[in-house]
Amino acid sequence: MQTAGNTVTEIDPVVVGGRPLGVPDAVYVDVDNEHAGYTATTHLFEAGYTHVATIAGPQSTAAGKDRLRGYRRAITDGGGQRREIVTPDFSHLAGDTAAAQLLERWPDTDAIFAAGDSLAYGALTTLRIQGRRCPTEIGLIGFDDSEPTSHTTPPLSSIAQPVEDLGRLMVTTLLDRGEGSPTPTTLPTRLVARVSSQRTP
Repeated sequence: MQTAGNTVTEIDPVVVGGRPLGVPDAVYVDVDNEHAGYTATTHLFEAGYTHVATIAGPQSTAAGKDRLRGYRRAITDGGGQRREIVTPDFSHLAGDTAAAQLLERWPDTDAIFAAGDSLAYGALTTLRIQGRRCPTEIGLIGFDDSEPTSHTTPPLSSIAQPVEDLGRLMVTTLLDRGEGSPTPTTLPTRLVARVSSQRTP
């Protein structure tokens, strides 16, 4: 409730989809992006890749920050070297440009975790142009498990978000907020391993 002069007004309850930056008291519903970044990167190590890089999303977003943090934690645990290119957005073009920059800077890179599927699609474009075979030379995993992932060449491994569960939880949290003080909630993600991250001898 908010008072403006002698007038008392009600503040509509708000639930944010995705963790907002700079709003410590916000009530939000999101996925555990940091753990997802850790899972994706660790999966590449477990598949036999050793020089794992990331095309990180914009660091002006919580998702971009958290996925990069998860990548860094997995690199530390895996004994690897950080190889990071940060993009201004999650677009196909950004992924294409970032992959070219990454491979120019670290040509021995043999796997890439892209923080969004569109970034991964852009990376695939660069790999084809440069004649780098995926997954035998370079493994690749994206994030979102969007519809085209199973139709790319090769089919793209990705991190799936529980979109329907997120939507339902936002509604129930909003209703609860009208009656009480709910807390932020994060849901787990799921690794969907396809051909792009399966290294073959």
